[in-house]
Amino acid sequence: VRLEQKVGKGSVRLLAFGSNDLVGTRQTDPKNPSVFLTSRFHRIDLRGQYPIGPGQLEVGSFVGWETLGLYGEQDGQRVGSFLLNRFIVTGRAQYRIELGEHFQLKAGFDVERQLSDVETTIGIGAGGDLLRQPRVMGVFTGTFLEAALFLDRWTVVAGVRLDTWHLSPSFTMASVDPRFEVRFK
Repeated sequence: VRLEQKVGKGSVRLLAFGSNDLVGTRQTDPKNPSVFLTSRFHRIDLRGQYPIGPGQLEVGSFVGWETLGLYGEQDGQRVGSFLLNRFIVTGRAQYRIELGEHFQLKAGFDVERQLSDVETTIGIGAGGDLLRQPRVMGVFTGTFLEAALFLDRWTVVAGVRLDTWHLSPSFTMASVDPRFEVRFK
């Protein structure tokens, strides 16, 4: 589902989508387990754009949840599984300025928070023990600055991005990455 609406000089967009896929072999003999691979995800994305000063501000966020894994069933009961579950919340703010028809400046900030856990069923046969790994929380941020030059057949983009990764309770990493891109049509 995609909904877009003008709001004054700006616009708002809501996008909701997802998938629930399952592939495997369903056994007809109750003595043999059925085995399945599952992949499902759902996202709700809200974005807004509004002209401010000489440029355009875009802010947005999405919420999503997903499961990826493998499981078995026998006699209608789960007999083994390995499932990765994630819940994600993000936010983004970006400001873009067009300086004439040939030059553009962009700056922005991203943040993402993930909660993940692994669900494992151990044991053979129906009624195996459910083992749930502790939930893990990660927070990721990114700040970027970019300049672009647009000519008739050439596009040149130069920029830099600072990213941080924080895994609770106390693991943090950071990186600074340059960007340089040249395109010829």
